[in-house]
Amino acid sequence: MTIDVSKLTFAEITALQEQLEQSKAQLEQEAKATARTEIKRAEETHKEEVRQLEIDFRTLCERIAASHGFSLDALTGHERTTTRAPARPQFKNPNGTQTWTGKGKRPIWFNDLMESERLTADEAKDRSRIRY
Repeated sequence: MTIDVSKLTFAEITALQEQLEQSKAQLEQEAKATARTEIKRAEETHKEEVRQLEIDFRTLCERIAASHGFSLDALTGHERTTTRAPARPQFKNPNGTQTWTGKGKRPIWFNDLMESERLTADEAKDRSRIRY
């Protein structure tokens, strides 16, 4: 498409220039959005390929270790340990069966005990402590 600008007035050229700048900005935004989408898709594909390679490599290493009579974890020193037992409750609600380990945020019943009997935190802990 060719436009003979020699026959246009200054105002027409200015209006045409503004239209071109708007069109250019819109096309640039669309091109950036398309590029971002393609990059995101390529990144996801790459991540999946890496994940698959890691799985394949681990499986290969496990087979090699098994052929020698060992587990991979035993050879690498990453043997799985047992999980620790949950923390024992240290405090019990005097009015019910609710307990608290003493870790994390204070339970509502503990705060209510402090408020209703005007106790400090240490006094409330002494009053509700479970004696094993």
